[in-house]
Amino acid sequence: MPEGYERLTGAPEILALLYGAVTLYGVPHDPLTLIGESAGATQQAARDSLLGTHTWHVGRVTCNVTVESVLTTSQPVGAMFDYLLTDTGEMPLDRRNAFRGEIGILASA
Repeated sequence: MPEGYERLTGAPEILALLYGAVTLYGVPHDPLTLIGESAGATQQAARDSLLGTHTWHVGRVTCNVTVESVLTTSQPVGAMFDYLLTDTGEMPLDRRNAFRGEIGILASA
């Protein structure tokens, strides 16, 4: 298995995570924009592996979703939005107030 960011370029596990999340939260009818992190030369390969129409099956149900664009950002930005947004993509009032102030992200190796 590739190490580092190369593991993000077309691995079936990455697609399984995408399909599982979309299945769990509802398959949208509109194209998706994905936001993630990758670096260096593998950035375009990671984008290319996620762009386009994806089809998978859950039991006897066929699911389809189109990924229209993939935006990359740093891991701390992703962590901030993971904190600020609920599972339904809403920002509760107490977190809106935090968003207006300063937020620090601590990462461990």
